[in-house]
Amino acid sequence: MDLKVAIVIPSYNSEQFLAQTVDSAAKQTYNNCDIYIYDNQSTDNSLQIARNLEQSHEKVKVFEIENLY
Repeated sequence: MDLKVAIVIPSYNSEQFLAQTVDSAAKQTYNNCDIYIYDNQSTDNSLQIARNLEQSHEKVKVFEIENLY
């Protein structure tokens, strides 16, 4: 039985590393997984980068969350 794994990536102003982080997660050898990016109202291009990654990786799902701070 293959377990479904969720890789959760919190994001806040992480445009410099977001694509590299998602690419690394997507290259894992265990294939039964989804990658969830939760953007916390970034003020840089992180959300747009995340949306682009969502379009190019079928496992990636992007969520915008309210900044709680």
